[in-house]
Amino acid sequence: TQIETAAKLGAEFIEIHTGTYANLFIQYHKERAAIGAFYNPEMIDVLNYDELVDPVRNEVERIRKAVDLAKSLGLNVNLGHGLTVANLPALYNELSEIKELHIGHSVVANSMFYGIEKIIDFYAGTLSQYKNLV
Repeated sequence: TQIETAAKLGAEFIEIHTGTYANLFIQYHKERAAIGAFYNPEMIDVLNYDELVDPVRNEVERIRKAVDLAKSLGLNVNLGHGLTVANLPALYNELSEIKELHIGHSVVANSMFYGIEKIIDFYAGTLSQYKNLV
């Protein structure tokens, strides 16, 4: 696998692509995906893992297996692509050992409309609720 190859090549970190998860989240939970809406606590109805439909939950499990394999090979793992305040909780609560998430696009895109400080404060406040992620 690519993960095993990365370990053999001496990589310290890998990033698991979460774009499929993000797309499935929008497809099956669009009413809670907060697309086109400013991210504020009143507008985001957070989904827990148990509330995800099977195709989305199956993708979380696929990511879980990749993370477990990477960890077993001594790799540090980051997640990224399509992650937002709306779709992070269900994913992150299942993968709490992840220490770094690449959410730059969502932050920058929303900052264009609402300002960088407001978006950073909102992300930090929202994500600090979930285990060890700040």
